[in-house]
Amino acid sequence: MVSFFRVLRYYPDAVTGERINVGVIAFNDEQVVTRVRRGWDRVASFGGNLSQQVAEDYLAGLQAKPAGSLRDYEAHYMSCMELSEPCVSIETVSELADDMAKRMLGN
Repeated sequence: MVSFFRVLRYYPDAVTGERINVGVIAFNDEQVVTRVRRGWDRVASFGGNLSQQVAEDYLAGLQAKPAGSLRDYEAHYMSCMELSEPCVSIETVSELADDMAKRMLGN
């Protein structure tokens, strides 16, 4: 089965355009798995007030949604976070979440 992933990015200042990856979501038609950046020091250095708990809560909200309704949930995201466009993979959802957490978050 084909899986997809998206990266949750934090951008505290839209003017500078700087972003940092804070989470990943992997999904297919049946399953949604999320991962959050473990070390938060680098995120804190970007400024703003995003906490690890807020990112975890946001991703938990995504995980609780049926995979097909993820786009609807995005309409409610905060102005300092964005999701990347979906990318496709042949890995299982769990494998993809772990792989992308290592590659995109440094976990």
